[in-house]
Amino acid sequence: MRHLAHVALVFLLTGAMLASGCGSTPSELTGSVRHQNKDVVAGTVTAYDTEKNAYQGSIEHGRYTISGIPPGTVQIVVISPNPAGMASPPQADGTKRTGGREPRPKTGDEPPVVGWFALPNKYEDLATSPLKTEVKAGPNTFDIVLD
Repeated sequence: MRHLAHVALVFLLTGAMLASGCGSTPSELTGSVRHQNKDVVAGTVTAYDTEKNAYQGSIEHGRYTISGIPPGTVQIVVISPNPAGMASPPQADGTKRTGGREPRPKTGDEPPVVGWFALPNKYEDLATSPLKTEVKAGPNTFDIVLD
């Protein structure tokens, strides 16, 4: 009988933890990225939770997807460096990557990147980006419109 009481207590506590958000399933954030009525063709969207944990997704042809975000409020940073001069974009905080490929030097032989344009600097910095959204459990859509 005592064992049955322990099992019931474990089920009760597990249910309470799930109801309060503990152990909640990470969410997905998807959407479009546009500036001056044009799709942003390349770059990254980074979502920072309230503890400044970063979750990142690539922009491809005006769309992005970020997986694994816990529910809650996130602040968004968008970067779109000129892909013709970069092997990989810099990190969202502007620091140089410590691993992977570094920006390749321009040789003059790079093909033009069709549709690329620079974005306003304020969206590249966590301190100045005004973009925020609330992420709920499961799939979420947040279309980003930059002014």
